[in-house]
Amino acid sequence: MNYEEQLKIQAYLDGELSSRESRHVADWLARDAEARALMTALSQTKSLLSANELPVKVPGSREFYWSQVERQIQSEDAAEYVHPHRPFTFWLWRLLAPAGVAVMLALWVGMPMRSHTVTKIASREVIETPLPGTSTITFQCEGLSVVWVDTSGI
Repeated sequence: MNYEEQLKIQAYLDGELSSRESRHVADWLARDAEARALMTALSQTKSLLSANELPVKVPGSREFYWSQVERQIQSEDAAEYVHPHRPFTFWLWRLLAPAGVAVMLALWVGMPMRSHTVTKIASREVIETPLPGTSTITFQCEGLSVVWVDTSGI
């Protein structure tokens, strides 16, 4: 049994079908055991739910309650949305924050990458730095590397 047939049985149980469709479903239920089993399960579920449903009491009369609901809907429809007032600093930050990010990105991309050159002098490596007055020397001993930064020229 497919989903559409199950929905048809549910609609038959709820009394939502026309008289012609109801007769067709009643004939189908008489012939099909699986459809009858589903009809029995659905009718039992419906009776259990209706017997054990807690009653909800609305304060006041039914007409008064629904008139309040209607008034609330109408007042919300009639109310216009008021844009909140935002200070000047909000708009300034909203404009400058993306502009600042764009400037920082442009500077980062536009800066030339500085390369460091390494020259071998006997058993030592000398690393040239872009800072004037500084020099570095790398010593290696038993798998340990030590980099000496000489800033005496600054």
